[in-house]
Amino acid sequence: MNSEANRLPIAVTAGDEGYLPLLQSCVDSLVEARQSLAFQIGVIDLGLSPESRAAISAKADFFVPASWPFATRPDFAAGAFALASVAKAALPDYFPGHPVYMWIDCDAFVQGPLGVSWFFNAALNGGTAMVQSIDRAYVMQADDHAWVRDRYAMAYPDDIATKLASRPYINSGVFAASASSKLWSLFKQRYLDALSAWSGPRLSDQAILNYIAVIDRLPYHNLPSSCNWICHLARPHLDQVNKLFTEAAFPYRHLQIVHNTHREKLILRPVKQFDGKVRKMRLTYHDLKSIEAL
Repeated sequence: MNSEANRLPIAVTAGDEGYLPLLQSCVDSLVEARQSLAFQIGVIDLGLSPESRAAISAKADFFVPASWPFATRPDFAAGAFALASVAKAALPDYFPGHPVYMWIDCDAFVQGPLGVSWFFNAALNGGTAMVQSIDRAYVMQADDHAWVRDRYAMAYPDDIATKLASRPYINSGVFAASASSKLWSLFKQRYLDALSAWSGPRLSDQAILNYIAVIDRLPYHNLPSSCNWICHLARPHLDQVNKLFTEAAFPYRHLQIVHNTHREKLILRPVKQFDGKVRKMRLTYHDLKSIEAL
C-alpha cells in the first residue's frame, strides 16, 4: 500500500458482478493510460464475486469495499446503484490523501492519457472539472429531455427542477475535483438535503451535481464533449486503422473518454467506419482493442 505522502492523482470507478465486463473494460483502459501518465487507480467493490475481486484488485492501486459515507434513508439504501451514486460524493473519504480525484463510471473508458490529464490538470489547486452534454453532433429526443426533467423533479421542487432543466445538463459519469475543492462538502450536504425531500424511484447524483453547478454556482472548468462522449446522443464513428472511436461529425477527431450511456450496454451496435463500412461491435475498450489489424 502506498503511503499518503506518495499518493498521486487518482481515477476511481466502481462496479458489481453484473457490471463486470464493463468494469474490466474501464479498468484496463485506465491501466493502459497509466503507462504514459502518472496517476493511480482506485476501485470501489459494489458486490463482486471472490474471483472477480481478485482479478480487478490486482490491476488497481487501491481497492475498497463499498460502505455508506453518511447516514441515509432506509428506503434509499438498497442496491448497488444507490451506493455507487453516493460514493461519487465521497471519494476523498474512500481514498484519503490524493491531491486530485477523478470519477469515471464503469460504463465509460478512456482512449489514452490526454483526457485524463485534462481532468487532473483542470482540477488542480482547488478546481473542479466537468463536462456539459453539448455537442454539434448530439441529438436530444423528447424522451431524453423528459428523462433529465424527471430526475430533477424527484429531487427538487418544481421551480428548481424547471430552472435546472432549462440549462445544459452536466453528465455525472466523468468529473474531477481537487481534494480541496468545495465540491466535496457541497456534494455531501446537497445529497442529504435532496434525500430529505426525495420522492420517486431513484435519487440521481447527476441532479445533485447540476444543482451544485447552477444553484450553488460552483466554478468549474467545462471540458470538451470528447472528454465524456455521450453515446446515446450520438453514436461515435470508428477510426478502424488506429482502433479509436471518434466524434460523430466532421472532422471526426478522436475521442478522449467514451461513455456508453445506452440502456443496453453490451449488445452489438452498428458503427460507421472511416472506410465507409459499418461494423457491428460493443462500445467497449475490449471490443475496440480486438479489431484485427489492417
